[in-house]
Amino acid sequence: MRRLINIAFFALLLLASCKEESNYGQYPVESTPPGKVTNIEYEALPGAVKLKYELPMDKDLLYVKAAYQLDNKEWKEAKASAYTNELLLEGFGVGDSTRQVRVTAVDVNQNESEVALIDVVPEASPVYEVIKTVSGVATFGGVKISWTNPKDFNVILVLNRENEAGQMIQPVGGRIYAEGNGKEDSRSIQGIDSIMTRFTVHVEDRWGNRSSKYEFMAKPMFEELIDKSSFRRWNPSNAQGTDQIKYQAWWGYDIEKIWDGLHPGNHSSDNCYSTVQGNKENRITFDMVSQIKPSRMKLWARKNYKYSAIGEYIRVWGSNDPEGLPTFDQTVEPIEKRWTLLTEEQGPKGGYHVYKPSGLPGTQVTSGDVQYAEVDGIDIYFKADAPTVRYICIEMVSMWSGGSTGSYTIAEVDFYGQYVKK
Repeated sequence: MRRLINIAFFALLLLASCKEESNYGQYPVESTPPGKVTNIEYEALPGAVKLKYELPMDKDLLYVKAAYQLDNKEWKEAKASAYTNELLLEGFGVGDSTRQVRVTAVDVNQNESEVALIDVVPEASPVYEVIKTVSGVATFGGVKISWTNPKDFNVILVLNRENEAGQMIQPVGGRIYAEGNGKEDSRSIQGIDSIMTRFTVHVEDRWGNRSSKYEFMAKPMFEELIDKSSFRRWNPSNAQGTDQIKYQAWWGYDIEKIWDGLHPGNHSSDNCYSTVQGNKENRITFDMVSQIKPSRMKLWARKNYKYSAIGEYIRVWGSNDPEGLPTFDQTVEPIEKRWTLLTEEQGPKGGYHVYKPSGLPGTQVTSGDVQYAEVDGIDIYFKADAPTVRYICIEMVSMWSGGSTGSYTIAEVDFYGQYVKK
């Protein structure tokens, strides 16, 4: 009998300890809702509103949530923890219309407070403003789309073209991610036949808000990929001798690497030209052998170096005179004397500004930047009146890294244009 009593006693102790342990450090389960969110104000933003409010005093408050309806009638929820008194509501499309927002406080037991209502009027999504600035014109091998995105808001420009069956289709590269930098921007889409074609452009955001269409007709100018199999390095003869250009390359990373057809988009290794660290020579030259009227150059950055080892501003020169002076040393004769600048003058020393999709400064990059620099290739466009040339000089004017213009790498280059003489 005593043994049975002892067993029962210890069972009760065990049950009590388990009960105490299960509640240790936790709020007890209860059904009392928290207090109401009060003094709600809002700030209208492009395609959004920011709520500010006073939190209830409940110690078990977990978060505040707001329910609101988008233009497509879809209900969305946004949440903010109990450690802040601000909440951002995104995804609105058309502005100047009143929207009702339902705000509630939620505690650790998922009890919800009484609903607090506030009417808000967001600003319109920037898609409707950007589309008003869009224009399109023919360029070599495609069309050039220009726009201005004044707000700090990322949008997508979508280009479509009409095919032979009368269907609107999206060409490769037809989705253009546009950063809100407030500046006029542009992008060229190549690979389109040189026939009169109908194009449309609309602007959308990640919430599905979409602008009206901008429509234009254009006939892309004919261009073709220049055959690189005959490209060769070029050491000119001049007053300083035939060995003036040494192409001071890091061991195994010779200039021939930039026209062997291998780049990070189709090859896994670091197949590139690289200068010797600390080199002062900011120019490389080569002979295309054929005479061409150039339209653009496509440049690939070295794998994993993105924008750190290429120029932010680049000049590309052309010449038919094999006695020109293509090195950094202009003490004998300035390069401008025998060489013609092919690129548009956009920055320091007339350099062409290398495009970075994100618009971030220095070596900061996004996945889109990496895709463009290492896989798609960076497009560098030449002047419409660029002359026929045979010899090319690529000059680094200033670096994204801010370092020496003599320390850089190039994985690959392609040239497009029209053959004049092979």
